[in-house]
Amino acid sequence: MARPLRIEKVGGWYHVTARGNERKAIFRDDADRRHFLEIVAEMVPRFRLRLHCFVLMDNHYHLILELREEQVRERMRKLQAYRWSSYRWYIGLGAAPTWLECDTVLALGGGAKTEPRRRYREYVETAAREGLEQSPWEAIQEQVVLGGAEFLAGLRKQIRGDAQEQMRARRLTEVRPDLEAVIAAVERVKGEKWDQFRDRHGDRGRDLVLYLGRRLCGLKLKELAAGVGLPNYSVGATNTKRYEQRLQSDRTEQSQMKAVAHLLNCEM
Repeated sequence: MARPLRIEKVGGWYHVTARGNERKAIFRDDADRRHFLEIVAEMVPRFRLRLHCFVLMDNHYHLILELREEQVRERMRKLQAYRWSSYRWYIGLGAAPTWLECDTVLALGGGAKTEPRRRYREYVETAAREGLEQSPWEAIQEQVVLGGAEFLAGLRKQIRGDAQEQMRARRLTEVRPDLEAVIAAVERVKGEKWDQFRDRHGDRGRDLVLYLGRRLCGLKLKELAAGVGLPNYSVGATNTKRYEQRLQSDRTEQSQMKAVAHLLNCEM
């Protein structure tokens, strides 16, 4: 699973924490704790951070870190010096090769003829300096299309070609069930309302919704977590993976999952 995008801002304070798998201990003794602090001591100057607070518990730890200006300046230097990218040519640090078209993208920024390179540089480096709210790659549909709802709707009308070669593109034409429909189908199969089993200890109804939300609805983990009332997407990822593993051997769960898929007119 890909890590979430990290928003980095100069002067920003960050609470960094990690917990052992299944809440198991990550520090066996004081030697482990000393070793961990040795690693922290190396990390602070290496990444030019400020460490304000820390606490080491048996099965987790907490750090309060601050991002310093020096770290951001170093990132900007690396961005501008990287040889294997068109960025240096876009901002005028060298003459672009004849095979690279820069003017079209630069013109998107508008402004006077002398301004495009400066405006492009500000746009890119401000994003790198302050962080982005969402990576644009999170919006890709079926791993083939990057665009808004209107663009995607228009593209669906144009999809042609061999079904085998255009498998992912063809999937864009399919109407997927939404999460509400999945929840309603699970309610029918279980014979209970969502509010009755959603938070029940040991009940796998919510995990089934998470699993089908990924498989049938194509939802992202963040969307799923919000839709089923989980505090964050990592919990949803763990529960979904655990349910998927259970499906391999639990015939009761297999039967229930297939019954829900049948109600939704979906193949699994």
